[in-house]
Amino acid sequence: MKNYFQKWYENLDIPASAKELFDESVDCFRIDAFRSSYLMAFIGMHYIIRNNILSTTNNPDNISQKKWSEICSRLKDEDSYDCEIRNIIRMKDDSRLLNINESFRKEYITLREYRNNCAHGKKSLLVFEFMNVYIVF
Repeated sequence: MKNYFQKWYENLDIPASAKELFDESVDCFRIDAFRSSYLMAFIGMHYIIRNNILSTTNNPDNISQKKWSEICSRLKDEDSYDCEIRNIIRMKDDSRLLNINESFRKEYITLREYRNNCAHGKKSLLVFEFMNVYIVF
């Protein structure tokens, strides 16, 4: 039986690579590998954000062509795109690239902390709950 998360992402028009990561997240969740599940879901979401930004044909009005090229270059780099997405989500005011509100920005920062806990094997009894929070997010 498909859970809410699977039903949600299977109906989205997202890159196949993101769907593969979400599938792996679900597989990990089913075998109680909650840290791995959370990481795969988090990375999948980053793939979607990266794809959406890179599919923009013109640089945003509030960002110079030079800065836009630098952002796109970092997003295309497998070693730096994760940090670049974090920086993009943290952008505020006139320099922001994404139309997100402050509440979303704060939630993302919290979810990234959960990601860090999972990725670095920090002791936490709340890993199962992290995944449930992410699914609802």
